[in-house]
Amino acid sequence: MAHTTCTHRSIATGQHVLRRSVGLRRASLALLALLAVLAVAAGARAQDPSGSWQQRYERARTALLDEHFEDAQVQLKALAPTAPSESDRRLVLELADLARLKSERRIQQLQPSLRTSDELAVLYTTAVFYGLGSSAWLTLQLQPQTFGGALIPFAVLTSAAVGGVAIADAYRPLRHGIPHAIAAGLYLGFGEGLWLVAYQHAYATEHPGSNTAWHSERVSTVLWAGSTGGALVGALVGAWRRPTPGRVSFTASAGIWTGVLSAFAADALNPDQKGRAPTSYVVGGIGYNAGLLAGIAFGPSVAPSVARVRFIDLAGLGGALLGGGSYALITNQRDSRAGLGAAAIGGALGLGIAWWATSGMAPDRSHDALPSAIGKRSAPAFSLQPTIVPTRGGFVASLVGAM
Repeated sequence: MAHTTCTHRSIATGQHVLRRSVGLRRASLALLALLAVLAVAAGARAQDPSGSWQQRYERARTALLDEHFEDAQVQLKALAPTAPSESDRRLVLELADLARLKSERRIQQLQPSLRTSDELAVLYTTAVFYGLGSSAWLTLQLQPQTFGGALIPFAVLTSAAVGGVAIADAYRPLRHGIPHAIAAGLYLGFGEGLWLVAYQHAYATEHPGSNTAWHSERVSTVLWAGSTGGALVGALVGAWRRPTPGRVSFTASAGIWTGVLSAFAADALNPDQKGRAPTSYVVGGIGYNAGLLAGIAFGPSVAPSVARVRFIDLAGLGGALLGGGSYALITNQRDSRAGLGAAAIGGALGLGIAWWATSGMAPDRSHDALPSAIGKRSAPAFSLQPTIVPTRGGFVASLVGAM
């Protein structure tokens, strides 16, 4: 009996030890499983430190579908470095490129890319004036002996100038801002020649014995050369920079008003009768070119519309006429120095008041959405797609390109 009791106790002890071993093994397995889960979670958290990558992807995708292209592009690019897999990384980068293309296309659609009818009308009018001026210049150079011979240049050159604009625009429509730049360049080049001719005439008048007066042939050549050169420069600047009509008008008005007002002020402040006129024209020419440079420099930041520039021009003209006319009516004198000084003050006040009064007008920012420089234009997209069509006894292979 004692032996049997001892045997039962040994069996019970063995079963207890076995149960304890199995329990320890299960606890170890559970602990290992818990550690594995924590390791995976820690790895995912290290890979995506700011939260769920999928949630951020859904937010970026929603922004893209809602056409918030700029925000979607930023969010998608930020998702790429923490993408769970290489395929996810490629996906978000492709979606970011799509958002960028959609944003650029929307901006281009919102802003004009081709010339407007108003711009083209300005260029046609300028072409008529240029044709008439070129005809007058050629007539003075050739000096025909008959009335019919004098009319031929006007019929030919004026028609050629207008027809050249029509042919160029029909072959490839002019871009936004280029017609206005050509027209303004022509007038500004004419102004350069006019300042030079005026100075030379005033100098020749001050020195009658020097025999330096220009004849009509040379005067017309200087004016025609200035207009032609200005038109060419305007075309190049327009094609390169693509300025808006408002900036072109602002630059032209800045040059004209600075030149005129500085010439008036120089004449009013110079007490020396001899040499006053040549000095005034020199000062006016310097102010004219300084105004052009200032208009080019500050035009992009100001970005005025054509309407605002026209309002300011009208106010400046009205102020100059009011100042000079008021002086003449009040004093009843014919003092050119004082009259020009009053006109300069009135013109400057008119420009300043109009500038302040029109400061609330909407700016013209269409230039910002256009490729302004030749070097900054995006290259056209180019793609090739191979195509294979099976036929009886073989196949036909082709390569299709698109640009």
